Amino acid sequence: MKFRVLLVALALVAGSAEAKPRGPAVAGVGDVIYHADIRAPLPNAFGKPDVFGRDVIVGRIDVRFLGLAADGRARFQRSEVPIVSNETTVTRGQGRPVVATAMSPMLFDMAVDLTSDPTIFVNGETIRVLSATDTRVTFEVVK
Repeated sequence: MKFRVLLVALALVAGSAEAKPRGPAVAGVGDVIYHADIRAPLPNAFGKPDVFGRDVIVGRIDVRFLGLAADGRARFQRSEVPIVSNETTVTRGQGRPVVATAMSPMLFDMAVDLTSDPTIFVNGETIRVLSATDTRVTFEVVK
């Protein structure tokens, strides 16, 4: 019995981690090269943080490769999508309906000069652009 509980706990922890490539990775035009869920404490019935430390997704950040600009710089688009939810400690796990709405995304276009500073800083992490062509980019995500 203890072994099954341990396996379930490990599966939950492992399943909650976000997959981000460590080391060089390759992506094509239109591919998302970085994704992060923005989390905040799950509110209780009084608006205070959950005493068990649970959280809720309140937004997401994506960085997408767009190809090369005419001047040879790699083009990217960062999108930030706020998510509004009525989820609380009272609604979670109680079979009550939860409404989550993705708001209009905020879009930021970026061009990275591959010869001088081929980095993008996002959400406390660094995306280092190693090379780029019209159709693909080689990059790595560094903490």
